[in-house]
Amino acid sequence: MGNDSLKFNGKYGWQILKNYGVLTASNSLTQNSYLGYSGTFVYENLTLDTAYVTSSLNRDSPNKTKFQTKDKQDIDYIFTSGLTYKDKDLFITYNYGEAEDYLVK
Repeated sequence: MGNDSLKFNGKYGWQILKNYGVLTASNSLTQNSYLGYSGTFVYENLTLDTAYVTSSLNRDSPNKTKFQTKDKQDIDYIFTSGLTYKDKDLFITYNYGEAEDYLVK
């Protein structure tokens, strides 16, 4: 006996995270890929997305890249989460993200 309205999907490795928390994607044919963990929980009209990523492959390059600040300081990881409510009349989303040592390097 289980709960049919509760669903979970988790992944590890290289993956495309389109508009996942604070990670946004363009509408181009190829998208960035990210290395890390992700998970999506769905309960009725409510969705919770979480991801922990450490690097990416940009859509215009075959080379793996580390995350960096504007002044070229390395960022070890990005953690992001998003909470979404959606029904036929209402769409609400709240997204959060953090990066280790982003403001102190």
